Amino acid sequence: MNWTNPHMLLNAPLLPVMAIFPGVALLTARRTRPDLFFSITVEPSLRDSDTGRAILRQFSRTVILFSLIGLAATVSGGFAGLTPALGVALIVVGAVLEFGGMITAYATARRRVIPYHVEQSREREVVVKRTRPVGGWLGQLGPCSHEHGAKDRAPGRLALAGTNPRVNAGQTGPGRRPHPG
Repeated sequence: MNWTNPHMLLNAPLLPVMAIFPGVALLTARRTRPDLFFSITVEPSLRDSDTGRAILRQFSRTVILFSLIGLAATVSGGFAGLTPALGVALIVVGAVLEFGGMITAYATARRRVIPYHVEQSREREVVVKRTRPVGGWLGQLGPCSHEHGAKDRAPGRLALAGTNPRVNAGQTGPGRRPHPG
């Protein structure tokens, strides 16, 4: 194994991605909202039914099969001591097989779920959580404390309403006085 070969440099960052992606795909298929199944709105009970479990089982088997084939081709391309061109070709073929197989598994599962499609509900349930303001209530007093009775002591770079002579020069109206300058 020679790390100076171009196919080894390609293999090093690709193998961890190829090892993690199938796990992410399998977890994502199982951990989405119950009313979404392969990006299709369905009855929430479909995932736990026999049909839903069969679709998930086929998806999982296809992802695992193509991932193992792709990883085997990629590893053999990196460690087999072949010519660099053949090693790179095996690595690319392995990656295409794995990711293409995962896309095919998703498309097949999605196609099987389409007959169970239901219309989205027009009603929405909103859960309102009370949140603390950033910095807490004491932190919110800071930006406002200079506005109440402290206009004359505010720093010059702070533009307060009605105190900028360039903006308010000559303007009159409700609540505005011309600047005395």
